[in-house]
Amino acid sequence: MAQDILLTITMLVSDREDTIEKCMKSLKHLTDTVPSELIVVDTAGNQTCMDIVRQYTDKIEKFVWCGDFAAARNAGVSKARGKWVMIIDDDEWFESTQELEDFFLSGAYRSYHSASYIQRNYRDKSGSNWEDFPALRMVEREKNTRFYGKIHEHFTPLNSPTYYLNDYVHHYGYVFDSEKKKIEHLWRNIAPLLQMRKENPDNSHVTGQLIQEYMGAKEFFAAIELAKEQRKKAGSWKGYDMPYTTYAVISEMEAYGNQQRHGDGYEAGKELLEDEGLSVLARCSVLYHMALFCFYLDKYDEAICYMDKYEVSLKQWEEYPKKKDMDLFAVANSFMGPKELGRLALLKLHIHVLREEWEEAEKALLSVDWRNEKLKLLVATPKDVLSVIIRAGFNQSFVEALEVIDEVAGLKEQLYAETNKAEGEAYDKLMEYYFLLAPEDATLCRYHVIHAGNRMDECAAGFALETMRNKNYNFFPEDRRYWAALERLDMDLNPYIGISAYDWMRMAENLWKHLDLEDCKTVYSCLTKGLGEEDIRFVYISALWKEKQLLAAEEKLTDAGEIWEKLYEAAQYWISCGASLYREDVFTGELMSAIPAPYRFGWYILQANAVKGQNDRLFIQKLAEAAKSYPIMKELCKKVMKNGC
Repeated sequence: MAQDILLTITMLVSDREDTIEKCMKSLKHLTDTVPSELIVVDTAGNQTCMDIVRQYTDKIEKFVWCGDFAAARNAGVSKARGKWVMIIDDDEWFESTQELEDFFLSGAYRSYHSASYIQRNYRDKSGSNWEDFPALRMVEREKNTRFYGKIHEHFTPLNSPTYYLNDYVHHYGYVFDSEKKKIEHLWRNIAPLLQMRKENPDNSHVTGQLIQEYMGAKEFFAAIELAKEQRKKAGSWKGYDMPYTTYAVISEMEAYGNQQRHGDGYEAGKELLEDEGLSVLARCSVLYHMALFCFYLDKYDEAICYMDKYEVSLKQWEEYPKKKDMDLFAVANSFMGPKELGRLALLKLHIHVLREEWEEAEKALLSVDWRNEKLKLLVATPKDVLSVIIRAGFNQSFVEALEVIDEVAGLKEQLYAETNKAEGEAYDKLMEYYFLLAPEDATLCRYHVIHAGNRMDECAAGFALETMRNKNYNFFPEDRRYWAALERLDMDLNPYIGISAYDWMRMAENLWKHLDLEDCKTVYSCLTKGLGEEDIRFVYISALWKEKQLLAAEEKLTDAGEIWEKLYEAAQYWISCGASLYREDVFTGELMSAIPAPYRFGWYILQANAVKGQNDRLFIQKLAEAAKSYPIMKELCKKVMKNGC
């Protein structure tokens, strides 16, 4: 009987064949449990959809579409017999209706006049990114219950108190195949809203919806002008108008930020903060954006001041009794979510670092929730964090900060670059922190070796070296502190370096080109440890080392005899390497020109030595060939040729 129906569910059905059955199935348990009726308004006449609908209800109202959503909704509401009316669309479906069922079966509905469930609006087709919106779609039915608005229609009257359910529907209606289609959709909505506002310019609901569409379409100038009109309207901060005016202010501040109009936003914010009627939520938004505007305008004192006021305002909002009634558009998280709170904390950290206020900077760093997955780091964050760490006492939160930065491409490289600039105690302190991070990449492995060298911990160094070997990391970095640590530890690297002798020599040669004499001496000590003198790697790096020493002393060497001895000593190593790699006839045949320059140099010096003191002309000829084959030795060879031995 009519009086037994607690809930009338009305639904507009068009041609969404892919979702209509999901929608119907999601309502089945609700309609079986709660005395209900389901009224479908057919707006498209799609036969496939209607065949599915008839499996769940026979209450179908035909409606000729006229571009008026309220008229279509009212076609279903006019037939309702339930004590309450609820709407849902055919492209939505409930995950669960348990709380909704309890609302009626427990009798809780008697204490309320309206209710909402959550519309989960997905931002991508994968369903991994969404925004929850409290949809006010349920009312206690009265004689004059109806919908208003050609688009973004809403119940009227919508009486309080309102019950907010946690049951939610999935909705992919705002996922578009392209940005172009999204903009086209928004402008289709804007046109009727403009007409509705023209007919009723004082309707705050329409104004709020129009601002929302303008923001989505990135028509920020239009959104700002409309927001200004709304907040300056008489009575805008009272009763029904207050949540819409709040949304207008939030949108205005966001629009200034999106356009990077920091100066205009600053002036508007100053004006707004003088308004005593400003709602708590609007004040939070203004203070948040003022902190940003001041930062970008280099008004650091004001930025800090607004950040502090923002924190006070946040606490007031936390205690506000009717959050959802005020936040009708569910935008509070856009300026008080974890990402936004983290952003302000990082900006505050940066300001204090710039001003060298280290105690305050440490407090700001510790206030950051580093494990918040939505935290978006600033470009300056790596340098800021390191600047605080080297000046503060130990704190585990610093380790978390380094871990998080280390996971962000781009900032990770910047973190290491800034670390490598540190010197002395500051650098050693940073190594202590990096040692607490798992050696997941080549740089962290290197830092582990360095710290192990500082502590003379051969076991820890061995673990890092094993990790480098297992992950095929470079054992020949251009890092003098890494090699100094290995030299202090007096470790044999050969058990860890799992590469061929050829690759070993090429990497050592490349390293030799970028290090100075003192660092090469350290590397030589490290790499020759454990190698036999007959090992080609030992011979090769000894040749590099003798050559490095000779070139470093080139300007000071004037005695031809001494120069010759050193040239011959280096050449002996090169010819030993060449003899290990090539047949002797290669050095005398047509392939001689294809042999690497150091080996040809060694061969010519060896030939010159064979005729030294016996045939001066041939000796000079071979020296000239040696100089030509290996240009870096040209000047030294010329000194010998000029002055004789």
